[in-house]
Amino acid sequence: MYEDMDKRAADLSLMVAGFLVARDDFARTLISISAGVIALTVAFVKPVSGPQRVAFWNYLLFTSWLCFLSASGFCLTSLWLSKDLRLLRFRFFQQRHDVNSALSKIDPTVRDSQRAMDEIVERIFKPFYRAERWSNRCLNSGIVFFVLGLVFLLITGWRQF
Repeated sequence: MYEDMDKRAADLSLMVAGFLVARDDFARTLISISAGVIALTVAFVKPVSGPQRVAFWNYLLFTSWLCFLSASGFCLTSLWLSKDLRLLRFRFFQQRHDVNSALSKIDPTVRDSQRAMDEIVERIFKPFYRAERWSNRCLNSGIVFFVLGLVFLLITGWRQF
């Protein structure tokens, strides 16, 4: 019975592996682009901000930098949280003795005999679901801040024309 559950955990890990890799690559791409945009605008701050010393445009440029930094921070947090998502099978392996003992105590004729197994499954999967939820939230926040940074930067650059 344990081998069947281990196989299911392996199948689940394999099934979500492609999604996790794609999400992590997207987060890394946003971090790289944000850092590049910050570096380019800092290097060319004089042409972008213009010869006039209008504080509004300088504040808008500074706000875009803060948005790009926030996007990078949220994407880094998403990457940090998603590292735990790859440990599902390992967490299941760590609990193998508890799983085997709970499986041996299950009696189909007794109604609540699987309660111990339910607690073990929740102990294994709860951190996985929590990390997944927060990793998605952080990545979505990073996308929002990245788009806001682009909008502010485009408004700042648009006034040059």
